[in-house]
Amino acid sequence: MHALLVASGEAPEVLDTIEEPLDAITRAVEHQAIAGLPAAMHHRRAAAGRAILAAAAAKPALSRRPKSARKQNVPFFMYQASYTAESWAAQMKNPENRVQMVGQQACEAVGGKLVTGWYCFGEYDIMVICNVPNAQAMAAVAIALGAGGALKSGKTTVLMGGAQAVEAIKQASDVANVYHPADSRPPSPAKVGAAKAARRSR
Repeated sequence: MHALLVASGEAPEVLDTIEEPLDAITRAVEHQAIAGLPAAMHHRRAAAGRAILAAAAAKPALSRRPKSARKQNVPFFMYQASYTAESWAAQMKNPENRVQMVGQQACEAVGGKLVTGWYCFGEYDIMVICNVPNAQAMAAVAIALGAGGALKSGKTTVLMGGAQAVEAIKQASDVANVYHPADSRPPSPAKVGAAKAARRSR
């Protein structure tokens, strides 16, 4: 049982609730307060319970990522598109918020959701933020919308949160330690080794 608790990351909280009744059993054994059963049986039960606690404590629980960290890993994409003249003409005959309707249907079709959608001035007529499982799912959305014939152009942009951007900036220094332009000398083996050591120490 304790192995399941540890694997799920719940062990510390659950073990706190287990330890208290085990203490009560131990006290009952010491005072032989539980009638009808030999004291040796109570000792065995208490010892078994404490063995479970000790084994669970010896294995560090897998820490759960905070909700903010889990959300940070969910892919977000921005999709921008411009309508053809024929599409605008058709919408003038039957005005409706197709950004919301089509965007939501497309995202849900690949197991995601539409975060927001806007009509725009400028190069693109619409912009949507999609929260879909992966790049393949977003590619499916972009391909289907492009194949429909209502759009004359489309653009997909991968979005990153602030925490992801900070990690990318940190990793950029590792790349800079080994990268060299074509017209310059490559970094020395010592510099490359130092960069690898720095990565391992983090």
